[in-house]
Amino acid sequence: MVFLSFSNTFQCIFCDRSTIRKKFYKWKNLNVFNIAHNEMYNIYSKNRCFKTLFMDSTVIQNLNGSFNEIDYYYKIVSKKQIKLSVLSDNNNVPISSIITNPKIHDSKLIKPLINNIQCNLKNNVKILADKGYITNQTIYQKKYKKISMVTPLRKNQKKKLSEENKKLLKNKRYKIEQFFCNIKNSYKRIRYIMDSKYDNYNTFIIMAFTCQIIKKVNMNSLNNL
Repeated sequence: MVFLSFSNTFQCIFCDRSTIRKKFYKWKNLNVFNIAHNEMYNIYSKNRCFKTLFMDSTVIQNLNGSFNEIDYYYKIVSKKQIKLSVLSDNNNVPISSIITNPKIHDSKLIKPLINNIQCNLKNNVKILADKGYITNQTIYQKKYKKISMVTPLRKNQKKKLSEENKKLLKNKRYKIEQFFCNIKNSYKRIRYIMDSKYDNYNTFIIMAFTCQIIKKVNMNSLNNL
């Protein structure tokens, strides 16, 4: 949590910012943050089978980055951006994520996000998404598990949604929006790209996702007391 704001905004009476910055780079090179995320994710996903997932993307405004994925996009004309796409569960815990050029259409990111899933899935898993993820292919496979995309329909589409899917979209679609709101409002280093290198920014995302998992694991531990 401390490292997420070690830049000019961080103040500490016990150590200076340069010490924290050096420790951050050392741990990043040793792959500490990835190991911590994998360990917490394994703890969280153990003995869980996911039935409903949520998919969406958000654009991140660039302030200092210079990596390949950054490009201009219509949402913020004056600044370059990237697109962060996430697949999360019912508890706002990220299951899969990918960083891409903002001009890549959302529907092209469905397969990469599904392929990155590393958890147990129930049969007939449903992924709730917005209209940007409407494609001709609505059924996907992951380790012999059937995954269905559920999205709102455009006005010119002839097919109709089942009552169950309508209810899911109406009552639970907000969860992925809630996830992005929490992440971007809690961590300034996620809301803006302040790092010139991709590895540094991606590390902050991993750290933020790890914190989300820790919160949920701690809540489950308290509920079991």
